[in-house]
Amino acid sequence: MTETLLAPDIHVPAGACVAIVAPGGYAPDEAAVARGIALLEAQGCKVKSYYDHAARHQRFGATDAGQQAAADPEVQVVIALRGAYGMSRILPVLNYEALAASGKLFVGYSDITALHLALLAQTGAPPIGPSKRLPIPKCRSSSPCAAPTACRASCRC
Repeated sequence: MTETLLAPDIHVPAGACVAIVAPGGYAPDEAAVARGIALLEAQGCKVKSYYDHAARHQRFGATDAGQQAAADPEVQVVIALRGAYGMSRILPVLNYEALAASGKLFVGYSDITALHLALLAQTGAPPIGPSKRLPIPKCRSSSPCAAPTACRASCRC
């Protein structure tokens, strides 16, 4: 196999380094994480898990391991373990410029969609990953927007 399928239209080369992070919910079944990692490895990926089941807090999986994964030069794809609203609690402390400049593919559910939209609002970086198909509202104002970057993320003009 020469490519690993992560989503219907997103492929990474075999041998890509994939990071597992958990900004949202933790894994209730620790064995399921191991099975998922084994599946990725069987598809030719090198997997680095930034998820520590013992480090979970309440119903959340972790804090800002996504930034650690983005800073790792070996990692090409960052996959969120689960969706949840946990990303919203760490959005204020993320280094958006570093995340956007990392060139990583961020893949996940609602938590990563929140990250994609925050990256768009803070840096203008377009979403890359499964949520890239989300329609981004166009500004309906006839005058230039006072905050054009933020407007692109959630226009109410």
